[in-house]
Amino acid sequence: MKKIFLAAGLIVLFSAAITVFPEKAAAQPDASMEINTAGQQAAATASETRAKRYFDAGEKLFKKRQYEEAFKYFGAAARLNPKDKEAWKKAAFCAYQLKRHNVAFNAFKKVLALDDSDKEAKDFMDFYKTMQEKAVKKQEPREMTGPLWRSALLPGWGQVYNNQTVKGILFGSAFLTSLGLTIYNINDASLKYNRYINTNENHDIAFKEAEDSNNTAIMWAVILGAVYAGNLVDAALNYDSLDAMSVTLRPKNSGFFIAASAGW
Repeated sequence: MKKIFLAAGLIVLFSAAITVFPEKAAAQPDASMEINTAGQQAAATASETRAKRYFDAGEKLFKKRQYEEAFKYFGAAARLNPKDKEAWKKAAFCAYQLKRHNVAFNAFKKVLALDDSDKEAKDFMDFYKTMQEKAVKKQEPREMTGPLWRSALLPGWGQVYNNQTVKGILFGSAFLTSLGLTIYNINDASLKYNRYINTNENHDIAFKEAEDSNNTAIMWAVILGAVYAGNLVDAALNYDSLDAMSVTLRPKNSGFFIAASAGW
């Protein structure tokens, strides 16, 4: 009977040992894992520090407008710290100035991937989309009749259709002004002529006033015709003008701002 109890006790102790020892082993930290983690953190910190140095060096060159060298430093900073939005953005600015538009486009895409609300990157992407649309339009056949009938219907409209907005506004304004003055002087000449017919005194003076108003009306009618004809000729000659409107980038402090300009 004692042997049975002794065997049972050994079985219980053995089972407890199997249960306790793994728990104690599991509770001990894995030294190699800690070393690897610490090494990764140190490497990441070192990379970020190097990236910051590269970025600062790029900033100095950027302010001096040495875009080729600045691009290299910003690119190195972005490679070492891929989540650095400003490094990607400055690299894109440099690429634009160097006319490497594909590089700039992809860099701005990266900026928006990191921050989809970045205004400068969004403005640049809109700018590049406009460039792409113009490139597509250049492949599309255009005919002279498009701007011509528009200018015939409303002077200046054909120029706007040709992407020459400033010229269109000038033609439209000149036409409306000369039309208004022509109508005014025709009415004024008519009134003064009737006054001359019905007056009983100072006929010479009344006739001279009517004649002057009539000559002024003729002058403005000639100007009106010249503006209208010039508007038609200009619209026809520039029917394939697609680059009159442009968007440019101008340096400002450490960055750029987008400026729209309308061509003549």
